Amino acid sequence: KSLTYSNANDFSQRSMHAVGIEFLMAVAAVWFGCNNVARDIVGEWTVFQRERMVSLKLPSYVFSKLAVAAVLSLFQCLLLLGIVTLMCRLQGDFLSTLGVLYLASLVGSAVGLCVSARASTTEAAIAMLPLVLLPAIVLGGGLTPIDEMSNPMQQIAKVVPTRWAFEANLLLEARQSDGESISDATNPEKQGCDLADMQLPKTEPHCNGLKLRDSNYRRTPLRASLAILGGMLVFWVGTALVFLRMRDIQ
Repeated sequence: KSLTYSNANDFSQRSMHAVGIEFLMAVAAVWFGCNNVARDIVGEWTVFQRERMVSLKLPSYVFSKLAVAAVLSLFQCLLLLGIVTLMCRLQGDFLSTLGVLYLASLVGSAVGLCVSARASTTEAAIAMLPLVLLPAIVLGGGLTPIDEMSNPMQQIAKVVPTRWAFEANLLLEARQSDGESISDATNPEKQGCDLADMQLPKTEPHCNGLKLRDSNYRRTPLRASLAILGGMLVFWVGTALVFLRMRDIQ
């Protein structure tokens, strides 16, 4: 089944609707992860020191915290996506979208562990969360398209998890939205646009009746986005271990 819009205005509104939903879900997933663990380490620092003097290993401690956060994040992401899918009628592959959101949430958890390992009090940890989340919002690609950012900002955006989660899920939605496109009835051979073209234009876009900006942006394949998020997870877990080692009593 395919759905073709003859009105560029209708297609544009549907596209921006999908952009807003996918971006908010990516930000929410990262926020879930950060918020779940930001107080864990600093909140039980006395207990950690006592157990560390006995036999507690740093990797075991960090991965135990991550394991608990992983279960909670899965439930949160599943609930979030389920509600949004039903209420907003998303048509992207449910399991693939859930996988991207879940991985982004795990990256958020790893970042939250870093915050908790560096903070001196639980209040300080909570106060640091906005400093972590603001770049995830500003540089995630939902407010300003990646290709419209300055080159330095584009490079910084590469280390922001929301940027990759947002792009991956937006492309999943564009790919699965019943073939939604806008085409020229007078020339069927011309290529239509998908829902992601407003935010992530193809290198050679052609969209009849809908003006797209010139861009050399190259879309990232889903597997590449997942690999990048996986690399971020490993990096931030390692960073949390380093921060704990810096404060270690042994």
